Amino acid sequence: MRMSKLRSSVDAFIKTGGSYAKLDHLTAMEINSIRPLLPHALDELSKLQKVVRIVMNFFWKKKIG
Repeated sequence: MRMSKLRSSVDAFIKTGGSYAKLDHLTAMEINSIRPLLPHALDELSKLQKVVRIVMNFFWKKKIG
């Protein structure tokens, strides 16, 4: 149940485009279980944000020009 709650919190964080997350009421064991995934996941989010910025700039320039 707790891991399901953690997954849904991460999913909501990604969908809202958050830049930080607050994890309340988690045990050290729960945090350590996702720790190996965090660096890779954050790198992927950073890549996605860069692509979105590039695409938005491209369409913005086309609209103006």
